[in-house]
Amino acid sequence: MDDQIVKEVKQDINKELKEKNLEVLFDWEAEGRTFKKRDKEFFINIGVLIFAISLIFLFFKEFILILTLWVIFASFYFFSTVEPQKVRHRITNKGAEFAGYEYKWEDLTSFYFGTKNDQDILFLNTKKALPGQIYFILNNQVNVDEMYAFLSGKLEFIEKPLSTWFDQMVEKFTDKFSLE
Repeated sequence: MDDQIVKEVKQDINKELKEKNLEVLFDWEAEGRTFKKRDKEFFINIGVLIFAISLIFLFFKEFILILTLWVIFASFYFFSTVEPQKVRHRITNKGAEFAGYEYKWEDLTSFYFGTKNDQDILFLNTKKALPGQIYFILNNQVNVDEMYAFLSGKLEFIEKPLSTWFDQMVEKFTDKFSLE
């Protein structure tokens, strides 16, 4: 019974794709974001650091900054402890699709491949400020060479992405002060 339902859903999807004149070139399922499990010691170290900074801001009566620091810490804790869900990634003849959101080729500028938290990632840069960059986590189902060949015909390939002064500062800080 369940196989019949799955078969009908696939047929409906294929019919919808044909109506839109959409050709799926790459289709895979992966996590929606990178994830690295952190231990308790890491969060204690960050908590102590934020507490010390909060005391300094308290001296200057900067209550909004204190609140902002703790909200950022809570968000970071949440994203570091809750594992991401799997989402569908697709590259089509019309553009790229990330978790149901479609980005047309006209809205994208360039791409590059990178690694984050020991995961291979395809980065797509957008023309609009938001989201600015979309990243697709790649898995072993994806042929990176074929993807590169296709994408280089549609978008500009960036050998090494530009890093801002903020990126460089964060990199230097994390190199010198390990919180783990």
